[in-house]
Amino acid sequence: MPDDEDRYEPLADDRVIAAVSTAFDDLGSAPPVAVDAAIAAFGFRDLDALLADLITDSWDPERSLVLRAEPSDVRFLGFRREGLALDLELHPDGTVVGQLLADEATVGATSGGIPTELHVEARDGRAIAVALDARGRFRETLTERVVRLRCPGRLITPWLTW
Repeated sequence: MPDDEDRYEPLADDRVIAAVSTAFDDLGSAPPVAVDAAIAAFGFRDLDALLADLITDSWDPERSLVLRAEPSDVRFLGFRREGLALDLELHPDGTVVGQLLADEATVGATSGGIPTELHVEARDGRAIAVALDARGRFRETLTERVVRLRCPGRLITPWLTW
């Protein structure tokens, strides 16, 4: 019986590369849905490290710090992550009012100080940049009701609905 080494002739590197190249050419390009999924997955590479902690939520009795005599349609949320605080009001008409604050140690750190904009991201991947004023405040009216806010490299909220 012949030895396995006798049955197969080793291929030179250039022949291996040519064979692999031909195999990939035969496959064609990836379907658009696969490309979109890969791009979306790349956007999640830092999600766990940057996900902000929900501290207050007026719709959750266990996390609510807002005490009102009368109920409100406005949802109040507070997030924190490593020296940053993001406070939000989600209004029924789609208006989001918020303020991003940094503690003194964060402002003086080399991590970038106070950001000048946030990105509002929709589930379909669209994002808009929202400018912050000198005090970290912003107001934006959104058509989407499922969004998350991202301060690039610093903080990401979970998906928010209202």
